[in-house]
Amino acid sequence: MWIGLVRRGERGASAVEYALLTPAFLLLTFLIIQAGMYYYARSVAQSVAEDSSRAARSAQLTASAINDPAAQQLPSQSELQTLAQAGADRSIAALDPNHSFLRGPITVRASVVGGYNQLMVTVEGTSANLVPFLHMRVRAQSSGPIEIFKNPGTN
Repeated sequence: MWIGLVRRGERGASAVEYALLTPAFLLLTFLIIQAGMYYYARSVAQSVAEDSSRAARSAQLTASAINDPAAQQLPSQSELQTLAQAGADRSIAALDPNHSFLRGPITVRASVVGGYNQLMVTVEGTSANLVPFLHMRVRAQSSGPIEIFKNPGTN
């Protein structure tokens, strides 16, 4: 008699437990996927920063400038910005062409820092959102010396 009452009292308990735990498991799953999307967007931003920095730092000079080292000048700020933006556009087209992971207004800033020949490129954007109301900014930097090509044996 008691066994029948106990069994009837627990009837439907597993359905209630399932209904209560499923949203928590779904949220946990979405948060894990969101973390993966954020880290991939951060990786894309870092690759874009490195590629655009490399493109701006190694801008090929004309043959006359290479033959006359004294006439060589560092590119202007606007030239560096243009070269960095072009490098970033090529890199984004290769890594994330549909802006699936790195979204929003993607800004690329090139600036000369730490002396007259050090270039720093900063890339900023937003990671794609799977979880509502979770806006994650992505920022990456890359820097290095601006290359000036000279004839062999000249400083």
